Amino acid sequence: MEYCTVVPWVSILTVFTMIKAQDPVRVEPPPHTYQAFFTKIGCENWGYGGIDVVGSDSMVFPFSNPALLSAEHLSAGIELTKNENSRDPFSFKFANRWLLPSYAVIQFPLKAWKMAAGYANYYDLHIVFDPEEIRTIQQPAGTGEYLEAQIKIQLHNFFYAVQYSIHPKFSIGLNLGANYLRRREEIFRMEARGDDWNWQSAVGLAYIPDDNLTFAASFKYLGDINYTIEISGNELLIAEPDTGIVGGNEPPIASLQQEFTGEARFPWEIKLGLSYRFLSVFQIFSMINFQKGSRVNSMYDDQQQFHIGLQARAFPTTHLSFGFFTQWEADDRDPSIGKYLSSKFITLGLSQKLFRKFQFNISYLDSRLFTDPEVERSFAEKAEGFYQSRILLGLQYIFL
Repeated sequence: MEYCTVVPWVSILTVFTMIKAQDPVRVEPPPHTYQAFFTKIGCENWGYGGIDVVGSDSMVFPFSNPALLSAEHLSAGIELTKNENSRDPFSFKFANRWLLPSYAVIQFPLKAWKMAAGYANYYDLHIVFDPEEIRTIQQPAGTGEYLEAQIKIQLHNFFYAVQYSIHPKFSIGLNLGANYLRRREEIFRMEARGDDWNWQSAVGLAYIPDDNLTFAASFKYLGDINYTIEISGNELLIAEPDTGIVGGNEPPIASLQQEFTGEARFPWEIKLGLSYRFLSVFQIFSMINFQKGSRVNSMYDDQQQFHIGLQARAFPTTHLSFGFFTQWEADDRDPSIGKYLSSKFITLGLSQKLFRKFQFNISYLDSRLFTDPEVERSFAEKAEGFYQSRILLGLQYIFL
């Protein structure tokens, strides 16, 4: 078996074209670990900086820290999110679309236990490359036919969570679930498909010394996913690297059927957080997130993400939130990829209770305040800086 390490933005089909593989090839790592494309789970907590290991967002705890699962009554929630605007230094277009649902959960008590079950669209990468006109030796100015390509990678998470209070001030929780990875790529008339699943687990701890102060921690581990990638199509384009001209008078045609072995590895993470309520109407939150990026690739860095936020009760049923967080990429030493995907965000949020049983949440995240308008690219070129903004909407219903 051959092995090759591929720059994550390079698609499997591009690699296949370059190496003309006759044997199965493992592409490592695929672009499944970029922080920029993990779905922001928990609408309310992202309003105050994405602090999901502690805080006031009871809907996210079954997913992020089951030790704080607080299902006193049967309740259900659903969220949707949109990666509204994105710009990157490679002129790729990150598809803007709503994820519905991005997260859904139902919580319920069972004697001394609190339980929950849910679904999260955990990772959603959809890149559409700028079309390139095909040129041949006979038609160096262009054939009028365009080479179009896109990559889609999704990670769907299904989980079950339980919480138990060992002491009135101390509780533990466990989240067990399965992750289903689905990968699709298209380039001209070729297609690559692959999917498989593996388990995941999370353990949470919470210590609440009084009504105003909470300390919490969680550990999350995602199992490796090994999957077969099937490639099919009826045209294989091999372009000259300097001119972009396809060799020969016409694009060479080949009917092909090929299999690769893909491996998706994920960083494990430890989160430590605290919340403190003061003056009865304000609550401050902070969290540090340790991510073991070197588990994915030995060249990746281990990262620490920092989150801080504030929530204020403007009215008895209305809360306003503000926050800040970092989104460093594990391969930020790479001057062409991770360095420019790394971002810092400001966040805003609104939570409104409606008709006693409903709670509506909306949050907005934006990184352009900290983005350089122009960044250096490889080969001393200039490009626009990368930025992102997201809108999250959530609705919770309590069955009293």
